[in-house]
Amino acid sequence: MKKLNRQYDVDINDNFEIYCGTINKNNPKVIFLSCKTRVKPNDENDYHKILDDIFNKLKYDMKHNLLSSDLFESKFILDYDIATNLLVNQQKILTFDIFLKQKTKCKLLKDIIKDIECNFKPIFNDFTKNFNKNNFSISKTKH
Repeated sequence: MKKLNRQYDVDINDNFEIYCGTINKNNPKVIFLSCKTRVKPNDENDYHKILDDIFNKLKYDMKHNLLSSDLFESKFILDYDIATNLLVNQQKILTFDIFLKQKTKCKLLKDIIKDIECNFKPIFNDFTKNFNKNNFSISKTKH
């Protein structure tokens, strides 16, 4: 039995490890972006509320971007995980996944990587700025 999943590293933002993948490389109707970064608060606050606000802004920006997309449907799933109660003065790993559905004609994943990088680079740049604005340091590497 052949392995049907496929994933590629994507260059969207220097603060995130991001790879794009699908579970069916022959018919990649659903594509995921799997993202990881390290987050450290610069002051004490209600981290849970702040992170919810940051991710709500990301959802809004994604929705706005996908509404004008010729490639993806406007509905998507965003799932993130971080232990906010353990964030006090410590750098913790933040992981999140974004699931996107291609519109009617599916393109192979390798053929749309550049489109994904171009479309999502401004969104992730704003996402990074939003973390910084809310007194969080983020980094791809451990400090």
